[in-house]
Amino acid sequence: MIFWLIAIALALATAALLARPLMKSWPGTARRADYDIAVYKDQLTEIDQDVERGVLTTDQADAARVEIQRRILTAASRGEKEGDPKDSSETVPKTARHVVTSLILLIPLASVVLYLGVGSPGMPDHPFAQRMEEMQAQRKETQVEAEKRVIELRAQLEAAPGSLETRAHLARVLLQAGQPDEARSLMAEAAKAAPNDPLTQAEYGQFLVSAANGEIPGEAHATFMRVLTLDPSDPRARFFLGLERLQLGDPSGALAIWRDLKNDTPADAPWVDMLSGQIRDVAMEAGIPPISIKPAHPSAFPADSWSAETAATAQPSPPGEATPGAALRAEADANRAPGQGFSDDEKAMINDMVTGLQDRLKAEPEDFDGWMMLGRSLANLGRPGEAAEVYAKAAALRPDDMTPKRLQARSLIAQSQAEGAAEPPEAVYPLMDAILATDPEDMEAQFFIGLRAANAGDADKARALWTKMLDRLPQDGPLREQIQRRLDALPK
Repeated sequence: MIFWLIAIALALATAALLARPLMKSWPGTARRADYDIAVYKDQLTEIDQDVERGVLTTDQADAARVEIQRRILTAASRGEKEGDPKDSSETVPKTARHVVTSLILLIPLASVVLYLGVGSPGMPDHPFAQRMEEMQAQRKETQVEAEKRVIELRAQLEAAPGSLETRAHLARVLLQAGQPDEARSLMAEAAKAAPNDPLTQAEYGQFLVSAANGEIPGEAHATFMRVLTLDPSDPRARFFLGLERLQLGDPSGALAIWRDLKNDTPADAPWVDMLSGQIRDVAMEAGIPPISIKPAHPSAFPADSWSAETAATAQPSPPGEATPGAALRAEADANRAPGQGFSDDEKAMINDMVTGLQDRLKAEPEDFDGWMMLGRSLANLGRPGEAAEVYAKAAALRPDDMTPKRLQARSLIAQSQAEGAAEPPEAVYPLMDAILATDPEDMEAQFFIGLRAANAGDADKARALWTKMLDRLPQDGPLREQIQRRLDALPK
């Protein structure tokens, strides 16, 4: 009851303080003429000051005084016509007083009703010091429970010293209890006692990662690789080795390993949602459509590519040189029609990526890498026409870089094929001209420029370009057979 009396008193006092200015008399309206006359009088004073400072001469001051005095007389005459000013102590209208009085009563009442509805008037006070004491008590209780569990597990281990499961369980509890040294010793003993048990070895590797706060130390890497020699399908080893690729700055490698793991993971596996989330987050951050990465087992990566020192000192590939990630993407694209082979999650992910890139590029239109990434995403979604437009913007930013021109040409060809056209569109040939001018040995440009020449009746030019291609193609390759047929079809 005391609380409510104090609360109501404070609410009424606050409302009264807020209402006080509203209940005062409203000022009346002064005449405009009176205001003008006051200004003119100030101007007369300023003229005298200007004369004293030497800003105005006597003649100039006299002329200015005459003009201002004339304005004063005019204003006074206008004031007589306006009549007397309104009373400056006009009272508050009766309606306004009623509104203010209603607010004084309604605001405290509404506050009480609101508090009773959404507040907790019956909850006791909970000071910060008391909360800290409760937290400390809870931590102490947890510590006591952990110590009891340690005692129980030690007793179980003494009764069955060969139990690897009990040893591993005790190690985990000791790590949580803040005793990492003894925990590590126990896990190492378990791993040493069962060198050919993939589950124990994977448990040891995961323990090493936990002890390193999520990092993959060298011993953990060696342990996971040993697990894969025992069981190539072990999910823990494959997941953490994918995480190591990511920590080495190789998101493409991480996605390749995780996609391979996901392909082998049952739909009802308890870790499938976590794995899908990792793939989605890394793909979004790195700007790599997952479907463009060919799944790969960790054992497929060269041994020296796992070295952190190698990754830190690796030099970027020269322009035009294929990187391992690019090779994976190229192979994946070669085996898949644009826009095909996507899961619903991957389609949603790439669409989100496209939308995010489009919004960012509106604000950053000079971002070459962003345009290239957007073009690849659109091409993977089976939208080659839009991809061609995007690659054209990238090509305009770097006219000397043939990569966007080549991808623009391929997108234009894909679009024309989707529309049922038998020949490449004319827009492809200027792009191939630019590529061939930069690299006369480029076989893709040689083929298309030769095709244009053959269609135009210039058999000699087509024959020269296609013959150069033929000399460099493998003897048993299908492309060689196609070029030979075209050469044979040319008029002599």
